[in-house]
Amino acid sequence: MSARVLWSEKYKPKTLKHIRGNQEAVRKILNWLRGFERGRPSKRAVMLWGPPGTGKTIVVEAIANDYDYELIETNASDFRTNEQIEREILRCLGHQTLDYGLYESKVRGRIILFDEVDGISGMEDKGGIGAIIKVIREADCPVFLTANDAWNPKLKMLRQHCVLVDFQRTERSAIVSYLREICRAEEIEASDDALDSIVLNADGDIRAALNDLQALTMGRMKLTGDDVSVYVRDEQVQTFSALSRFFTAKTWADAKKAVDESTIGYEKMMLCIHESLPYQFKDPENLATAYELLSRSDIFLKRTKESQAWKLLKYVFDLMAGIPLLSGPDHPSRGILFSQKLKLMGMTRGRRWLEREIGLLIGSKCHVSSTAATRTYLPYLKVIFSRNAKVAAGLSEWFGMRKNMIQHLAGENAGSVLSLVK
Repeated sequence: MSARVLWSEKYKPKTLKHIRGNQEAVRKILNWLRGFERGRPSKRAVMLWGPPGTGKTIVVEAIANDYDYELIETNASDFRTNEQIEREILRCLGHQTLDYGLYESKVRGRIILFDEVDGISGMEDKGGIGAIIKVIREADCPVFLTANDAWNPKLKMLRQHCVLVDFQRTERSAIVSYLREICRAEEIEASDDALDSIVLNADGDIRAALNDLQALTMGRMKLTGDDVSVYVRDEQVQTFSALSRFFTAKTWADAKKAVDESTIGYEKMMLCIHESLPYQFKDPENLATAYELLSRSDIFLKRTKESQAWKLLKYVFDLMAGIPLLSGPDHPSRGILFSQKLKLMGMTRGRRWLEREIGLLIGSKCHVSSTAATRTYLPYLKVIFSRNAKVAAGLSEWFGMRKNMIQHLAGENAGSVLSLVK
């Protein structure tokens, strides 16, 4: 069993026949592609949208392999300055190939992929969106875009030029089956509980599930449910260790080092520090100062990520490092909390995952974002499903809901609804 090669790369599907789930989405994409054989279609780009880990980028790569296309791939993060924008436009439009037959084995057509276009945040006024639209208009080849949420307001102009194809989360059973195949290939014995837990912890991200499986099986050929539970708890242990080191720091340099060398994310650490502060400081003035330092460091972290100006990150460390010293170098660490918000999110992960899937179904039918669908439409659907089985059954068929989705929305009325679903 090789530890040097990531399984997410080693077992990445190379052809469409190995793609898990979203077969209807693949069919829509291929039908759109065939339009280039008959001439340019009305929409000259297709936007693949849906949650991370659902195979959007892999599908495009598989199409390129199956139909002998040359893939020109770029990421939205490349669109930061005018010079980069112009360079990407030239790279995408230069040396265009005009023959795009799907069935002529000798054809070497071209397809262009803009990955993660919703990552262009804040770049609209600098030409990022305009540059992509320019490529769509001028390219003599199919153009693909991927996004997590096609109905994000900043993608409004792009949507007008694209056919929208939504990717839904793969069924848990399909992901478990996939992981089991990997285990057989790697000669690993894994229990059903272990694989079920990995899939749930990965929150529907196939790539994350595969990475977790590889990490858990390093140096072992057998995996149990207890092994996965320990792996999940290790994250809390690491969090407590990092916070303990931070709050017991005797000097500013030690506190800064504790933040800098922490293995948990900065946002997660800030959240845990935020909830631990009332247990650390009894003096109201010190507590207020601590919150002020934390809030300012949070502002700098947000600006750092939005502007990609990573030199600002030092101010995040500098401000946070002052917090443990407010009560003097010898103050005891009175209490450390693992964020209750993070605990709650972990406990409700399965429910939130299912509601996001329902939101995607609603969004695709009602032409709204999945977020808007979940917040605005879902509460009303729960009332309808719990009180009117006939209407609920009709809506279930229209949206294409699975059994577990109906059970979640209908609650005690689920049996009545399911009996009416054809």
